[in-house]
Amino acid sequence: MAYDHTAKMKERRDKWKAAGLCATCGKDKERDEVQRCNKCARQSRDWRCRREYGITLEQMEEMIDEQGYRCALCKCELKTSGRNTHVDHDHKTGEVRGILCLDCNIKLGQYELIKELNLIERFEEYLDA
Repeated sequence: MAYDHTAKMKERRDKWKAAGLCATCGKDKERDEVQRCNKCARQSRDWRCRREYGITLEQMEEMIDEQGYRCALCKCELKTSGRNTHVDHDHKTGEVRGILCLDCNIKLGQYELIKELNLIERFEEYLDA
C-alpha cells in the first residue's frame, strides 16, 4: 500500500485545527476565530498577491497607505490587509489599478460585465419605461 502524503497532511492539519493551533505550521494562533497564525496568514497572502497580481503584500500595503487607508472608489475605511481589501486589476492587461473594499470590487466586476455585454442602454431604457 502506497503512502498517502496528502491524507497524512490533512489528518495533521485537522488535529492542529481541533487543538486551536495554526492549520499551516501547528503553532499557537493569536485568535481562535482564524485558521492560521499571523505569520502564516501573511505568507499566504503575499504568495497570492505575487501569483495573481504580480505585486508583493508589502506593495499592496503601500498602495493602501497611499490611498489614505480608503477604498479607491467609495472612500470607505480599509484595514491594512484582510478580507475587506481587494486588489483591483484590469483582467485584460493584468495592470493593478488600486485597492478596493469588497462591495466596490463586486460592483465594479458587475459593471465591467454589463458594459462588455452592451447592456447599459437596455438598463436605461428599462428604467425610463
